[in-house]
Amino acid sequence: IERGQVDEMLVLMNKRKPEVFDVYRLTISDGTLDLVEENPGDVDSWTVDNQGRVRVAEAKVGTDTEIRTREGDSGPFKAVATYKDEESAGVHGFDENDEFLWVESSRGTNTSHLAKFDPKTGEEVEIIAQDKEYDFGAPIVSDKTHKLLGVVYVKDRRVYDITDPALKKDIAFLQSRHEGDVHILSTDADERKFIVAYNAPNDPGPTYLYDRDSGEMNFLYRPRPWLKPELLAPMTPITF
Repeated sequence: IERGQVDEMLVLMNKRKPEVFDVYRLTISDGTLDLVEENPGDVDSWTVDNQGRVRVAEAKVGTDTEIRTREGDSGPFKAVATYKDEESAGVHGFDENDEFLWVESSRGTNTSHLAKFDPKTGEEVEIIAQDKEYDFGAPIVSDKTHKLLGVVYVKDRRVYDITDPALKKDIAFLQSRHEGDVHILSTDADERKFIVAYNAPNDPGPTYLYDRDSGEMNFLYRPRPWLKPELLAPMTPITF
């Protein structure tokens, strides 16, 4: 759903052909579907810019991943980069200025990294985040400002590398309140309230509403209430 838009959203559907997914614009109030982008047959995923325009397509060509881009929301896509299967490429979205893409890959590195990618030239112009021992996990991007706030690595536990001071404080606070890895599932429009879930071996998934201003946390639910924490065993990661 494009920010500020309450009655329209982009959805993927294989309505036209069962084997491929096209992009449709859904009007929520009346259920109207309008075809936005037709899949040529090999596109696995689509990426929109911060204005909701479909500007990137990731396609499978054999075992390779081909990244195709365009300037606006119409016209043909141009193949700008091809990654081998072992380079594990994936697009995570546009930066705050809709100028560069955040692309994950392991091109030229032993572990996968997050790179600033030029959609015009297909070049990785700068490696933004990389761990020397573990693959890159995911970027943390503000839905409000579209700025990169930090990244996540999945090591023996979920590890945050936060560059935004306010979010860094929030993560530290949340980690102190409950055992397990912290997952921010969603936020409100102003990004002042978070839906937060914890993943612990003996308490998988308890979910809370967190108020960043007051520090208050209200319990919402457990997704698997039949799993009783007192009956589950704790686990500790090991390295060797």
